[in-house]
Amino acid sequence: MNTRMQQSHEVRAAVQGLVAALHAHDREAYLAALAPDVTFILPREATPLRSRDQLRAVWKRWEARGGRLDACHAWDLDVRRIGGALATATQVVSLHLAGRPGPVHHRETLVLERGQEGAWLVVHGHRSPHPSEWAGAALPAAA
Repeated sequence: MNTRMQQSHEVRAAVQGLVAALHAHDREAYLAALAPDVTFILPREATPLRSRDQLRAVWKRWEARGGRLDACHAWDLDVRRIGGALATATQVVSLHLAGRPGPVHHRETLVLERGQEGAWLVVHGHRSPHPSEWAGAALPAAA
């Protein structure tokens, strides 16, 4: 297997590990896959989060208010290589929140960087509502 294919498989495994940690509602496993200085944009946060510790604090506040993730599923994963140590991944994420009748769907973009130990860590993440979440919005017609 060539280096590019190997890196693509490694990035896919890293992203799938994030989804598995969310599915298990394992906050610390999820956060361990993020760089300490990660930036993350979440739909319900007024400003970007600028560190793993800020994301941990947001997660803990959400849990303190009774928040719980029952399940997480993702599909349509697309990995693109930017450079030797950087890659992007996009996917659709379905979050099943306790007490909510149906899942919340997001589009997620992740930028990953290969760390000095060889592991791919998320250095930037951005979640935005999937078009199916927009009240009254119709999906654009296919061209």
